[in-house]
Amino acid sequence: MPCPPDERRIHPRFYGTYPRVLGHYVRELHAFTWAAAIRQMTSLPAATIGLLDRVVLAPGMRADVVVFDTATVIDHATYEKPAELSEGIQHVLVNGTLALTNGAPTSARGGLALARSAHQPSHATSDGLVQTVTARGTVKDASGLVTIDASVSARGRLPITGTFRVSDAQGRVLYTGAALGRVETSARWGSVTGRLRTTADDAHHPFTLVVEEADPMASGTPTLTLFIDGKVAITGRLATGSVRAESKPQ
Repeated sequence: MPCPPDERRIHPRFYGTYPRVLGHYVRELHAFTWAAAIRQMTSLPAATIGLLDRVVLAPGMRADVVVFDTATVIDHATYEKPAELSEGIQHVLVNGTLALTNGAPTSARGGLALARSAHQPSHATSDGLVQTVTARGTVKDASGLVTIDASVSARGRLPITGTFRVSDAQGRVLYTGAALGRVETSARWGSVTGRLRTTADDAHHPFTLVVEEADPMASGTPTLTLFIDGKVAITGRLATGSVRAESKPQ
């Protein structure tokens, strides 16, 4: 049985992978731009595994943030000393909790085990496209019928625009969009993140809305899933109305 890694028995890239890319390959060799390197560390792998609410600085996203000095960031781990710490990493927030400040750990533990639902498929990143997610109609949820009216559009890296509102069967507004953050689209699938306002108590919460035109688990019936604070709040098949997710070149 293989032994777990410790400071004597690990590869130097275990400690120094990303600082080496940033310091050596970006700053010294100019093999990548800063933006391209950071994308390969953040939004690209997140899209590959289907995570929707992380790795982009936008309303509704979890605050996982690394602040580093472009002039000094570099790895120091070697085969002889594989646990040597890197330098140039100034601050780290994990899920909104400050885990490292001024290069020193805080001992705070804000991390969570990450899981994705069946509504979060692998998809390509699409920053250079015009993306639109539209959902209007009645959703048959486990708790009854709810009406959704959402129409959101994004053009490249510009701020997204649109509306988001959810009402109950009696027409009372349950949620409205307070700030829209990011749109992702793939073939007949789309997601919107942001912050919503709950009408009952005027509180604000991060949300992710997923629309699926051809849900393979619902015999092709369009479905919607609304995550609030990372938990499923509404999910069901579209009883009336339509959903659409599309992308096209700018």
